[in-house]
Amino acid sequence: MKDGRRDTDQAPFRIEYVATNTSKELIFLVPADLPPGAYRVEVRARFGKHLRSGQLRDVLMVV
Repeated sequence: MKDGRRDTDQAPFRIEYVATNTSKELIFLVPADLPPGAYRVEVRARFGKHLRSGQLRDVLMVV
């Protein structure tokens, strides 16, 4: 995030450990080597030939 805006040119990080993944709850561990900064959380799932995605409204701040 620069000047209050989210960066869109950052490479995505893939979450390796998901503890809970249901239609109402998602619990995961943020990678220990994730650099400090502001991140947008996006969940992607493939249903047959279709790719669905959703984004968290809030920004994830790593300090």
